[in-house]
Amino acid sequence: MNENKKRTPARFNFNLLDVVIILLALFCIVGVWQRKNLQNLFRSGNAYDAYTVTFTANGVRGDTAALLTEQADVWTFDEKGTKIDFGSLNGNVTTEPAKARVLNDAGESVTVTYPADARDLRDVAGTLSCRIVEKNGRYLLDGKYQLAVNQTVTVHTETADLVICITGISKSA
Repeated sequence: MNENKKRTPARFNFNLLDVVIILLALFCIVGVWQRKNLQNLFRSGNAYDAYTVTFTANGVRGDTAALLTEQADVWTFDEKGTKIDFGSLNGNVTTEPAKARVLNDAGESVTVTYPADARDLRDVAGTLSCRIVEKNGRYLLDGKYQLAVNQTVTVHTETADLVICITGISKSA
C-alpha cells in the first residue's frame, strides 16, 4: 500500500489583487518618506526644494570657528520661542583673520586686521543646505520664515551661536 505519489511543487499564482497590494505598500512607503513635503504641498500648494544658502559671520572667536566643521548638527533659528530647522553645513567653513574698518589720523577709513595672538577673531564664510519653499519670488524657510540676501539671522548649533549674514540663496542642482 505504500505508493509513491509524485508531488507537484506549489506554484505561486500572481494575480491582480497582489499587484494592488504591492502598489499600495509602495505608496505608503513613499508617503512616509515624503510626509513633510506632502503636508506642505496639501497645506499651501507648494513643495520644499533643496537650496544652498551662502553666509558670512564676522568677528567670530577662533575656537568657535574651529567648531564649525563639515556635517555639523542641524542649524536652527529661534523665532518667538519656536525652533525652526535652518539647514546643515556643507563642508568646512573658510576662515580668515577678522578685519575692521577704522578711521586713521587723517580721517580716512582703513581696513585693519587683528593680529592672530590678540583676540583671535575670525571672519567665517560657508554654505548651508536648506529645504525652502519659493513662493512669489520669496524664499520661505519651513514654509513660514522669510529669508533674503543681506539679512542677518541668529543661528544655533550644539556647539556655537552665531549671527550670520546671508550673502546668497540659490537652488541646488
